[in-house]
Amino acid sequence: MRIRKLYGVGVGPGDPELLTLRAYKVLKEVEIIVAPRSGAGRRSLALLAVKKVLDERERKPIVVEPLFPMTKDENELRMHWE
Repeated sequence: MRIRKLYGVGVGPGDPELLTLRAYKVLKEVEIIVAPRSGAGRRSLALLAVKKVLDERERKPIVVEPLFPMTKDENELRMHWE
């Protein structure tokens, strides 16, 4: 079995020019990117922040965009997670 690494990369306030050098290097190398989106039919803001880096890659990563409702409404959250 091959051991893999899991990186957590924060994209800051969303400005692509504010990514750290380490975040840039990780995003250039990883095989899979998981970027949460806040609603159905919406794109991930985190993914939009790193689009330029991903577009520079020769080999594109697998991108997964799971739905993570960004709300404080406990009923809506409960319905989503059940």
